[in-house]
Amino acid sequence: MSIRSAISLESTDSSQPFERVKARLFFGRFLLFQFVGGLILVILAAIVQSSSGVSAEDPIWLLMGLYVGWAVFLGWVLSYLRKCNLPVSQVIGSTRLSGRDIRDAVLVAIACLVFSTGAGLLMFGLLAVLLPEFADQLLESSSLAQPSSFPFLQKLLTTGLLVVVAPTLEELLFRGLLLHRWALKWNLIRAIVVGSILFGILHINPIGLTVFGVMMVLLYLKTCKLVVPILAHAINNGFVALALWLPQTEPPDASFSHLYAGLFCLCLSLPLLAWLAYKLWNSRTVDLPYRMNMRKELA
Repeated sequence: MSIRSAISLESTDSSQPFERVKARLFFGRFLLFQFVGGLILVILAAIVQSSSGVSAEDPIWLLMGLYVGWAVFLGWVLSYLRKCNLPVSQVIGSTRLSGRDIRDAVLVAIACLVFSTGAGLLMFGLLAVLLPEFADQLLESSSLAQPSSFPFLQKLLTTGLLVVVAPTLEELLFRGLLLHRWALKWNLIRAIVVGSILFGILHINPIGLTVFGVMMVLLYLKTCKLVVPILAHAINNGFVALALWLPQTEPPDASFSHLYAGLFCLCLSLPLLAWLAYKLWNSRTVDLPYRMNMRKELA
């Protein structure tokens, strides 16, 4: 067998598991499990309300439903990957963090936090000018601190959701699985763009979270360790979770002043983000993380 044939065979064998992965199944199952989890909690909440007087509209039920939905979804993902003969360990890579990994994760998290804050403020500022009533309703509905009969438990569950559950599962889904599947189906650049845009539009701040998704991909491509973008994601969300434990104030009204604050944050963060993206892209691995980790395990 020639060297060229050997390289071609290795590339085909290493990508076979992702040829069997169907991205649309992930989204369909995710929505299904979230709906079923929410439905079960609604029924349970109605039963509890009738016996104890705890409101079925208490946000604690929504949080519990999210946990149930995510847990069932994760179980299905792991089962599905086993059927595809796709070792999750080769997607995750090493869990050891070097000092450089931690430094990059912290810098990217801070830069993304400032940028996403600026993008959010700019979006709400524009909405305040064009659709003021809608902007106020959006701000109010997006608050993570809706009143609950169990305030401490609510904060605890929300913090766990933001800092542990969402970073782990979202990075596994978007960066660990969809990136590999779409890079194989199309190419790496298109996979990064499509995956990051999809990640962005699933959040209330689409522009900020799209850029955040791109930076998480770059961290993953550089290190081949999924734990690095998970750490950066957790740090970014940790600042949001921290606000839950501070003295609560009324949600701010959307106003034109958000435009100036948003522009300031964008101007402050864009140079750092551009520099980090350039450094991460130029120092990325020569192949997809799954293949690199597979070779390391076989070495």
